[in-house]
Amino acid sequence: MTYHSFTKPWYVFEKLIQRYQLPAKLNKNSLNNKVIKNKNSSFPLRALTVLNDWIKSDEEFDPMIFYDLTSFVYNQIFIDYPTFAKKNPTNEH
Repeated sequence: MTYHSFTKPWYVFEKLIQRYQLPAKLNKNSLNNKVIKNKNSSFPLRALTVLNDWIKSDEEFDPMIFYDLTSFVYNQIFIDYPTFAKKNPTNEH
């Protein structure tokens, strides 16, 4: 069973973005940032791994989601991981 049987692609994308951003939201609301940061530091990486696998496996990737994904990469990931932005030859920002 795949997500197509119970939801829409844009909803999956939205939830993955929320999962990526979860540690930052938790850190802002937490009194004990070290515990929260250590416990949740894998959330962004896991969300990015799922996004990567999804893009590679979906032959009919929705163009609007791809547009939003591109925006997310340039406006969020390249800020969070500047070394990745420097290594990426397509980064023109």
